[in-house]
Amino acid sequence: MTEKHLLPELGDIPVEEVDTRRIDALLLDKKNHGCFRDNGPLSDKTVSEIKGVLNRILRHSKARGYRSVVPESMPVSVRQTPVSVFTEQEQEAIVAAALKEGTPFALSVLLCLYTGIREGEMCALRWSDFDWEEGTVSINKTVYRITDTNADAESARTHVVVATPKSFSSIRTVPLPSEITDFFRERAGGDSDYVATGTEKFMEPRVCRDRFKSFLKRVGVKYRKYHCLRHTYATRCVEKGVDIKTLSENLGHSDVSITLQLYVHPSMELKKQQVNKLPTFIIGCKAHSQAENQDAPVQEAALEECACQDAVLEDSACRGAALEECACQDTAQCNLLYN
Repeated sequence: MTEKHLLPELGDIPVEEVDTRRIDALLLDKKNHGCFRDNGPLSDKTVSEIKGVLNRILRHSKARGYRSVVPESMPVSVRQTPVSVFTEQEQEAIVAAALKEGTPFALSVLLCLYTGIREGEMCALRWSDFDWEEGTVSINKTVYRITDTNADAESARTHVVVATPKSFSSIRTVPLPSEITDFFRERAGGDSDYVATGTEKFMEPRVCRDRFKSFLKRVGVKYRKYHCLRHTYATRCVEKGVDIKTLSENLGHSDVSITLQLYVHPSMELKKQQVNKLPTFIIGCKAHSQAENQDAPVQEAALEECACQDAVLEDSACRGAALEECACQDTAQCNLLYN
């Protein structure tokens, strides 16, 4: 925890300068982009553990006589910044550009848009992971960078490995849209080839990020991190009515609440569609009120045409009294009013 998350950020800063502002910024960054595997968010539990380790380090330094400006109570709340997704127009432009370029990397971007797999998972994906008959892709490996634990701290180096995902739920089988299945089946390489490179050599995640940035620049779409492809997949699924449990399993989440909290970002148009489903009863009440008032104009018009124009008898003769008492004996018009 210390070597991976704290030393790279705070190792060169004197303990007296590790203040609340720095701690807030560190925890917020870890919350949103602390995952080394795919630059995605860390869980609340992991962020809490990082905070706990830092707290113990600062308490120990204070006990050893170092001056610390950090208050006794560490920050407990971690704000989550909203993640952006590609709009439908931007997604359409990305798809069109990927089809036009047709390179292994461009097609891997297209695949990520329709599977939601992580950056490291895409880098580790081989053509042998596809089941064309079932129309699925198996996610069982990921590429990430680790630190050489055998070396001392000063000479420690990192290297990239292909290994199984960290969590059990990340090992999964993702169904493909039938059109995507047919498209990639026609373009599949050898079983040992990696999808993103078209060769037997995998692509490093940081190389993937650089190429994605260049790709978006060529397309003319505002830059977002590669992880935004995953956010976009989840958002489109929600907009099209995919149930959350299915989406959660496709994304490799251990709990549905993670999917709801991190990856579901309904658009304003979708929000409007949902609230319009609420019954208001206004139209029904308005129609009932209009129906009650429909008879009044008819009665007034009939009175004007009544031969007697007997204002005294208006309420009695023309609104329900015996017709024989009407001075004009205009049976047709008085019947109109009476009925």
